[in-house]
Amino acid sequence: MKMQDFIIPKGVHLVLDDIGWLYGRDQRDRGLPSRTGIPRLHTNLDDYVVVEEVGKKIGMKICCMMVIGEWDRRRTLAKVPGSSKWGKEWEKSEFYDEKIITEIRDFLNSAKHIELGFHGLLHDSWDENGKFICDGEFFQPKDGIKGNEMLLSSEEHIRLHMDAFYEIYNDWDLKCPIRTYASPCGAKKAFPDGKLTSILKDYGIKFWHNKGYPSTWDNLLPAVQNKIVVSDKAFPLAPWETYDLDPEDLPMIPDENLGILGGHWVNLLRYNPKRNLERVDAWGDYFKRLAQNFKAVYTEEIDECHYQGLYEKFAKVSEKDGEITIDLSKFDSMLPDTYPDLFINVKKGPLPTCTGGKISVYREQNDFYNLRIKRENGKSTIKIK
Repeated sequence: MKMQDFIIPKGVHLVLDDIGWLYGRDQRDRGLPSRTGIPRLHTNLDDYVVVEEVGKKIGMKICCMMVIGEWDRRRTLAKVPGSSKWGKEWEKSEFYDEKIITEIRDFLNSAKHIELGFHGLLHDSWDENGKFICDGEFFQPKDGIKGNEMLLSSEEHIRLHMDAFYEIYNDWDLKCPIRTYASPCGAKKAFPDGKLTSILKDYGIKFWHNKGYPSTWDNLLPAVQNKIVVSDKAFPLAPWETYDLDPEDLPMIPDENLGILGGHWVNLLRYNPKRNLERVDAWGDYFKRLAQNFKAVYTEEIDECHYQGLYEKFAKVSEKDGEITIDLSKFDSMLPDTYPDLFINVKKGPLPTCTGGKISVYREQNDFYNLRIKRENGKSTIKIK
């Protein structure tokens, strides 16, 4: 095999922020949450069914970052300073509906193409007097003054919010293990010093993806910090509040922006939820077009995308006499005893043989194959011929 017929592609996976809200209208002008941006209720199953159906259509378990505060039925938020406008007087969301939340919970627990992740309680922050101060739950403006530089909140603040999230999540008996985190409104200055990941790891978080890392950090990502894989949301699917999207009008992803595809729940929704499913086939066609990029592989699971990003960045590849050698020792030094599957793309022709792992066809594209290599534990070198 020659190098021109082979590549370690970047992993691409769709992440949708803000699933879980019961109401969508952005109410920051009233000192209330930013929500999803769509001016209607989300108290219906249709808004969840469409995510499952799109995931089924594109062969992907879509990673959905959850905002859970409106599901609170036991005044949990009343114990968490800064989590709502009402502070200690919080009772429950005015849009709370036990029956529909139960139906949504049951649907999510049985869904095959939705993975829930950690996003926040009510997404935003309020001061002790109930004044809205910022639309980022885990950051606070310097000196508490709106408009000042955004700084990472105290460890106590972060843990109170995370504990409350899991208290509500477990109270509803949601079954999906939480392994991903996305900070509302971007990462800001939370990455380099490791303070946030040192907290996240205590809650079982394995992967952190965000937009909003300063551009000077771009060359640092993806990275591993406190055993958490940190990746950039490399390309926005659409503006955060955009609904009634026509996938045929969306652009292709530039090669330099391949990676986690950062979307929001409403990007898949229609203003009339009964029409949500009308564009499922169009979403399938859009992702089929994107998948024809030889430099990309569309992963079924979010962990595969994060790991593939590290492989693409850190693997050392060489070729001699028609044999390609892939050295994965750098990856293995960052995540010892992990050995996740590696994806490679090869131009169509006879399938290659492999030592150091078991190779198989993952997906077939028009002109090439996405191949999966199941690594042999303890082996950091793979040879392909």
